[in-house]
Amino acid sequence: MATLTIQIDDKWKQRIRSPLYKVVSSMQGVALSFAPIFIYMIAKGIILKEVEWLVVPICFMIILVVGVFNLKLAQATVNGIKNAEDRT
Repeated sequence: MATLTIQIDDKWKQRIRSPLYKVVSSMQGVALSFAPIFIYMIAKGIILKEVEWLVVPICFMIILVVGVFNLKLAQATVNGIKNAEDRT
């Protein structure tokens, strides 16, 4: 196994060190487990019948925000790895 050091731009360093990253990373568990379960239970009519108009969009927003943020970070990381491999 080889050790590889990658460089990401300052924009991502600021995002990772910001409080926003802590919020997004804490929502990962919600996006992967609770939000889909809530959407399923609301669709079946098991819970939250009165406020489904509010809860469903919030669940989808959480799933979307966490997914997009993680995909963008992964893309920057993979690009850094590819650039490092091209230089060697």
